[in-house]
Amino acid sequence: MRREPLIAELKDKYGPLLGPSVLASMLYFKNYDSCERALRSGALDVPAFRLPGRPGHFVFTEEFVDWLLASRRGNPHPPEMPAGQLEEEAHP
Repeated sequence: MRREPLIAELKDKYGPLLGPSVLASMLYFKNYDSCERALRSGALDVPAFRLPGRPGHFVFTEEFVDWLLASRRGNPHPPEMPAGQLEEEAHP
């Protein structure tokens, strides 16, 4: 699948930010709690983050698509942002 059409489709359906329930569903977890446990334990390296005052993890739609496509190619970390590197660090 090509990057831009997938981003457009997901943005049309969910917007620029994927919330915890959508993230869990898209990754085929049985429920939200299972996805959260995987994220907290580090078993799932989606570029997700927490928002103050909001439960769960969130991920920008474009970053999710980049991660998904990189994972499909066997490299879950897109070259422009290595694992553990914040976006601000990747683009000074």
